[in-house]
Amino acid sequence: MYCYYTIILDNFRSEITNVVTVYLEYKFHDKDELTSNEITQELDRVVLIIVDACMTALYARVGPVQKTSGTYANRFSVASIYSENMLLPLPLADAIQSFGTFSLAGTLTYYICVPVYPENAHNEGHVTQNWNAPLYKFAISMLKDLIPFKSIDTRI
Repeated sequence: MYCYYTIILDNFRSEITNVVTVYLEYKFHDKDELTSNEITQELDRVVLIIVDACMTALYARVGPVQKTSGTYANRFSVASIYSENMLLPLPLADAIQSFGTFSLAGTLTYYICVPVYPENAHNEGHVTQNWNAPLYKFAISMLKDLIPFKSIDTRI
């Protein structure tokens, strides 16, 4: 028996934003090359695009899972812009890679739990409709010495 759970995108996005912001702020201060104002400007410039990349990866990861169960497959009618060469911060990539079905242990009924994107979600969970690939490439190149990155496999 399937059990569907809806991913609350606002919460997911907010937590990714918090993790990326706090970690980058720490790394920038630790590197001691920028003033506090410069750090704030850099965070304003790169955090949103990194979070959008994570939302795209989540959409790309959950879509195939959802299509195999069939019930909510229509929520993934638009192909994701995610590609295997899109890098994500390592811990977030690992977390998103782990999204998928799981079974509940210790229950009388065998359930397969399936993550579902909410109905009427737009832009793969991005804040804006437009994806800025050049800005993302710039952000990654700038941050590679601060954060390890990797891509995810969106296949199930």
